[in-house]
Amino acid sequence: MAFGCVLAGAEGIQDPKCQTGIMKRSRLRPNNNGVLDFGDDFFDFSQPVSDTSSAPDKSRRSDAVPASVDLPLIRVASSEVYEGFRKVISNPNTFGRVADSNWPVAGYGVSDGDARVELRPQRDEPLLAEELDQIAQRMFEQSKTLSDIEADVCDILMSRWLRDAKDPDHRAFIQVDDLCRERGLRPKLGGQGHRGGYSPGQRLAHLKAAQTIFDSWITLIFRRRAGDRHLPTKGVLESRPFIVTDRAGSHRFSWRDPSCHHDCIDVTSFKYVVGEVFGAYLLANRQETLLSPKALRYSAKTETWEKRLARYFSHLWRCRAHNGQFSNPIKVSTVLTEGLRLTLESRRLASTRERFGKAIRTLKRDEVISEWRWGRQEEKWPEWTIIVEPPAEIRRQYSHLARLQVLKRGCCDSGFVRVVRKRHARI
Repeated sequence: MAFGCVLAGAEGIQDPKCQTGIMKRSRLRPNNNGVLDFGDDFFDFSQPVSDTSSAPDKSRRSDAVPASVDLPLIRVASSEVYEGFRKVISNPNTFGRVADSNWPVAGYGVSDGDARVELRPQRDEPLLAEELDQIAQRMFEQSKTLSDIEADVCDILMSRWLRDAKDPDHRAFIQVDDLCRERGLRPKLGGQGHRGGYSPGQRLAHLKAAQTIFDSWITLIFRRRAGDRHLPTKGVLESRPFIVTDRAGSHRFSWRDPSCHHDCIDVTSFKYVVGEVFGAYLLANRQETLLSPKALRYSAKTETWEKRLARYFSHLWRCRAHNGQFSNPIKVSTVLTEGLRLTLESRRLASTRERFGKAIRTLKRDEVISEWRWGRQEEKWPEWTIIVEPPAEIRRQYSHLARLQVLKRGCCDSGFVRVVRKRHARI
């Protein structure tokens, strides 16, 4: 089922070609199969939409939740498949053309295997070759507009599902405004100082990010380890990261177009399930990471370094939780390339070091990290090491992992493969 969305409570989207200020309506009509879907003439998710929540600091202070608010940690998946997907879905430079697919494709490695992500929208009806080429071209254009908002929305969807899930088939419920609220945006007040809400641009930016995630198709290729004699030499698992099962909204009324009274809907909430690729890892051993909610509230334009470093350190602490060695130093060049996805340039080392120091101090001020200090300071700055300490709450909640017996790295992967085989045997 295609995931079509119209902004609730808005009169429409401003037509940039219209000089008279008339608002253009987004209409949702049933297709030949009786499934509600959007026409390309009314609403196109491939067009870039500015993130109104990511304005400069001066104008953003009135919209964002103050940094002093004490917010609880959120739980997201920690598997390699989820971590890699979150990186590629927020990086416009990872998708490209390959010989065996018409869609944008990005790949990344996992333990004893590889993963591949395609931006391939779900269609209920067969398409002609010309229509397929047009949709594929729009997906390539959409891949060029990816940003860290997609990573934020992915974490919100996963944390909402993990909060109440008891089994992989759990259907999570979320409202469109929850996406804006979780990212720290404040509803705007109305003309009389009450009954306000989020602007159409804010809703549209987050719906576009959700649409990109729902249009993704993940292919996981895993290989047998040396000790797993009873498992196949090579296996493949394919699914979407999240699947929308239900949508809810309200019919809209228009004096200009009475025909839309019964076939135009504003989607205000939806239910979704986690795809098999993510759900199998969570079912095998409940791999979760504690993430500071400040990572979602940093601006996707002006605070990209802080947002990415918060995610990188949270994943690093989760990997070190079993042995409890959170204070191990890490090279600065590793943080820059893996955490910030930067290409080091010798001519810009001074400005890079200054921006890196500012981001680290911001994380310390917002209590995303507790302490930080330089380790080895030899040779050039990228060869230095840095020590970043997690907050006390993360240490406390990870303390039970340090008391467990340290397992081999392959145990998690073997458990995952066995769960997948057992689950598919019942289908």
